[in-house]
Amino acid sequence: MARPDLSPASVVLVPALPGMEAVSAFDMRTLGAVRARMKIGGFLHLILADNSGDDYLWIWGSPDQPMAMMLPIGSDPFARLVSAERLCRRLNGMASGPPALRPPPFRRERLLTLLQVLDGHHAGASRREMAATLIDDDVRDFNAADWVESRERKRISRWIKEAVELRDGGYIRLLRGG
Repeated sequence: MARPDLSPASVVLVPALPGMEAVSAFDMRTLGAVRARMKIGGFLHLILADNSGDDYLWIWGSPDQPMAMMLPIGSDPFARLVSAERLCRRLNGMASGPPALRPPPFRRERLLTLLQVLDGHHAGASRREMAATLIDDDVRDFNAADWVESRERKRISRWIKEAVELRDGGYIRLLRGG
């Protein structure tokens, strides 16, 4: 589950404004497979199953009436537009395409490495142990002077800093598509 205020991958549906009678009532059957359904406050939250990546839908009010998408203006409008487009494609029986927040393979590998760095850091591994495991096993054979001047020591230090920043709130940038 992702909070709609933090995640542009969430699409929010609200009752259509008066005067938009041409909009037909929303048909929940057009959503396809629903992985999870829960009521949270005044919202019905649905996680829609999709092979390319799940969609997150928040519905305010009764879904059996004409609905409109709410696209808040903020720092992440393009990610929200991609999520809204995916929902429109789904509602029209088309393949939805890739999710807005799916990082490209290189970025995904980088994030996985940062998770490994956090695990090692939390477990008390030394920087040299982490560098030997994640970068180059030859680091184990460096003498103290070589280690102090090594690219591997500098890289693992940068990774630890980045991983801790992500853990301590930077992950919200990821949720917002940044």
